[in-house]
Amino acid sequence: MLIHCAHRNASVPESYTLEMAINDSATHEIDIIRYLLNENIVSVRVDKPQKKTRRACAHLQDPLIVIFETESGVRIDDELFVNCDYGYDIRCEVIGEMPSAR
Repeated sequence: MLIHCAHRNASVPESYTLEMAINDSATHEIDIIRYLLNENIVSVRVDKPQKKTRRACAHLQDPLIVIFETESGVRIDDELFVNCDYGYDIRCEVIGEMPSAR
């Protein structure tokens, strides 16, 4: 089983930090993962693509990819793009043996 998530904001203020991307944005996906799977996340990895959006503040890496793994080994990728410029967009797609659910 895989889960693909995305958390996109039109923009964030200059004061927005990497820590806020996790604590204020990814927290939504963390909550839904635990709710949908009824288990805890046991590992987290944050990947920073080499190229960031030109809309990001100088100090902020944007977008980010966060990879979670749960107790039973389910892998979740979460795209955090907080300066996408087009609006607020939250997605979660569960990929299982049967058709996926969004």
